[in-house]
Amino acid sequence: MKEKVENLGWFSRMEELVEALEDLGLEVLEANREYVVVGYEEDEEDVQLILHIGGTENTIIISSVDVETV
Repeated sequence: MKEKVENLGWFSRMEELVEALEDLGLEVLEANREYVVVGYEEDEEDVQLILHIGGTENTIIISSVDVETV
């Protein structure tokens, strides 16, 4: 899942990013201009991805992704 998220590309609005993540089957838990936290279940474990956001005022990119098992 981490690789799919890393390959999403860029977005012009936060809503577009959130929609793309939800289309992948992820639950958006928190979203702001610095990071987005999403969750999903894998092998009966809850997993969270922390997406660090970068870019400009009109371009949002995912600069890195951290994985946490909860």
